[in-house]
Amino acid sequence: EKNSLWNFIYALTGANAFDLNESIWHLQEFPLDMIEWSVMNSHRKDLDFVPENFREQTTTSVLPPDERPELKHNRNLFKLDRPGGNGMSELSAGDSFLLPYWMGRYLGVISAPVK
Repeated sequence: EKNSLWNFIYALTGANAFDLNESIWHLQEFPLDMIEWSVMNSHRKDLDFVPENFREQTTTSVLPPDERPELKHNRNLFKLDRPGGNGMSELSAGDSFLLPYWMGRYLGVISAPVK
């Protein structure tokens, strides 16, 4: 599901084969703005929808973090819409990005920023 946290947790178990490219993509596409805005994606023509299912997966692949309403790792990342977001609340303190970032640094798969 292109989630850096779960990929890095798997890597911490000693697994050699985890999806580093998807993990880096997830962090690169993560929005800096954690404000809850209204998000509507269910009308998009560029998405491949799947039949209704028990997982509530709506599309064949998850949208980039900066295009979807859910950013927290323990939520349904296939959710497409969040109506009514008015910009008056924030999603989190940034831990949704910082935890996988620092796990990647600990694993040595993300290098320190170049000065």
